[in-house]
Amino acid sequence: VQMIGAVQAYTTSSEEAEASEGRGEAGAWGGTAHQDAAAIILQHDCILRNKRNLLAHLNMRVRRLKALRWRFGRVLPPHLQERTGPPEKHFYREYDKLLVDYQRSTLDLTLDMEPPKDHKIEVRVLFDFGELYSRDGPLILTRNSVHFLWTEDAQPLIAEGVVQPVN
Repeated sequence: VQMIGAVQAYTTSSEEAEASEGRGEAGAWGGTAHQDAAAIILQHDCILRNKRNLLAHLNMRVRRLKALRWRFGRVLPPHLQERTGPPEKHFYREYDKLLVDYQRSTLDLTLDMEPPKDHKIEVRVLFDFGELYSRDGPLILTRNSVHFLWTEDAQPLIAEGVVQPVN
């Protein structure tokens, strides 16, 4: 609204200047040259504003999709799949592939979403698992045995149901 008022004021003052000079040349858009210039500037500013809004919206959607990947894992829940379009689903799959490839080459980033309080945790073995190699050396995991394991060694075993943390 402020911009329209500014354009109207500009065109009014330019019309008065042209009338006093005796020039009333028609521009390419049907108005005077100053009116055409003002209209072009207004249209360009509107296009830039719409572009900024669109990019901000897309950036917000990308951030939400990334957060959903960290929250729900590799598969997007069905009620959220209904609300995403094909390009967003494609982005989700590609982002998942990048994350999986990176975690295979370095470490699993989804193990500890919060920093551990202790570097080692006490766990009880639920069934005979066999030998486990850790930084401290080999451990034999037999049913109902209790061990202090490094957190990064214990987390995958907890997720698989091999061991459970002891209070």
